[in-house]
Amino acid sequence: MWTPPRPPRYGAPRPPVTPSRPLVLAALAALYLVWGSTYLVMRWALEGFPPLWMGALRFSLAGGLMLMFLKARGAPWPTRAQWAACAATGLLLLACGNGLVAFAEQSVASSLAAVMVSAMPLWA
Repeated sequence: MWTPPRPPRYGAPRPPVTPSRPLVLAALAALYLVWGSTYLVMRWALEGFPPLWMGALRFSLAGGLMLMFLKARGAPWPTRAQWAACAATGLLLLACGNGLVAFAEQSVASSLAAVMVSAMPLWA
C-alpha cells in the first residue's frame, strides 16, 4: 500500500519539484471536464430533486467516497473537531454557496450559472 512521504523537518530545504508536462495537462483536463460539467449535471438532477436535497445528496456521496478512500489508505478517523469543522463548512456551502446556485439553475441556463460562478473571484 502506498504511504505518503514524510514532510521534511522545519527549516530543512525541500528538493525542487518539476512536474511532468503530461501530468499537468491531464490534471487540467480533468479539472476542466469535472468542474465544467458540474453545472450541467446539476441542471439535469434538478429535474428530479429539489435543490437543497440534490445538494445534500451530492455532498454526502462525495464525503462518503473521500472518507472510504482515506480509510483504505490507512488514515485515522477524523476527530470531533474535524467533524464539526466539516459539518459547518458543508452546511454553509449547501445553504449559501452551492444551494443558491441550485436554486438559480431552476430558472437560468447552466452555462450562465457556470459563467457567473467562475466570475465570482473577479468581484471578491
